[in-house]
Amino acid sequence: MKVCYEQSSPLCFGDLLLSDEGAQQGDRSLGPLLFCLTTRCLTRNISSELNLWFLDDGPIGGDIDVLIRDLQTVRQQAAALGLIVNESKA
Repeated sequence: MKVCYEQSSPLCFGDLLLSDEGAQQGDRSLGPLLFCLTTRCLTRNISSELNLWFLDDGPIGGDIDVLIRDLQTVRQQAAALGLIVNESKA
């Protein structure tokens, strides 16, 4: 077992990333907290009347013009954070 976990293993995800960077699997409270802190600015820049978020689920709704602007804001800011909006769930 020590051989498997003694050293970090390289992960290929765009750039090279070591497996011991960031929140680890099993960090049940730390991982979601860090994710929410990262996306907090994104969720605060939305003007729609309906703006409810739980981790990566965020329904927005209201006036169609505001909604379209907000969706564009989410796309742009999410991309800047390395996140991608799953359009198939819309």
